[in-house]
Amino acid sequence: MRTTAPAIALLGLLLGAAQQDPCHPQKNGKTVTPCPNVWYTSESCPCSVKPCKDCSCGTCGGGTTCCCIKLLQKGTGVLTGVVAHKSAAKFPTAVFIESMDGRDFLLPPWTVRVDQRNKEFFPKVAPVLVGSTVEFLNSDGFEHNVNSPDNEKFNLGNWGLNEKRTYSFTRPGVYTLLCSLHPEMVGYVVAVKTPYFAVANEKGEFRIPNVPAGKWKIKIWNERLKPKQLDAVFEAVVEEGKDVRLEVKP
Repeated sequence: MRTTAPAIALLGLLLGAAQQDPCHPQKNGKTVTPCPNVWYTSESCPCSVKPCKDCSCGTCGGGTTCCCIKLLQKGTGVLTGVVAHKSAAKFPTAVFIESMDGRDFLLPPWTVRVDQRNKEFFPKVAPVLVGSTVEFLNSDGFEHNVNSPDNEKFNLGNWGLNEKRTYSFTRPGVYTLLCSLHPEMVGYVVAVKTPYFAVANEKGEFRIPNVPAGKWKIKIWNERLKPKQLDAVFEAVVEEGKDVRLEVKP
């Protein structure tokens, strides 16, 4: 069977499109974005069809992982770095700026979602700004429950497939999430005082954009760190328009 040149060219284009990372589209061998002055990350964010909005999603790569875009705001920089601890490879680690005295923060315009899927909480660790409402969705074909023994304690009761319950986290701190129907299920909400946080990847890497210029105290949390490590404070100086890299060694 003979294949024509146009057919070969078309096949090449299709294969190239299939191999492209949807979060980092390529054109003539270079990464391109649909909006100017943005950077991409593959974190879990609410999907949106409106590009160029803060933490909106240009293209969904499947599931709840989106190609999120954040516009770098004036007077801010980007805090990047790595959590240099072996626990970060297996246990999701929240990295956050502890506080910013004299500053008030608006709650995000979206609802943070924690899914119950295959008898697991997803994401397992969800950092949120204090005051945020978290939506708990049941994606399993049987009942689940969400309760927490921490801080003010709560129990949202039981609910079935595709049903949701919500809870507002009005106090800072770590909330252990449990399901009374499935004791093996454990997740965490980390309610923090600033909106400047991230969850490190399996290599311990993290990136927090739009951090106001200044000197800030950074803390981390995961379920395996000891109290002394959780109390440790790491300082970072953020400059406008620049990336600052921090190595966190708890």
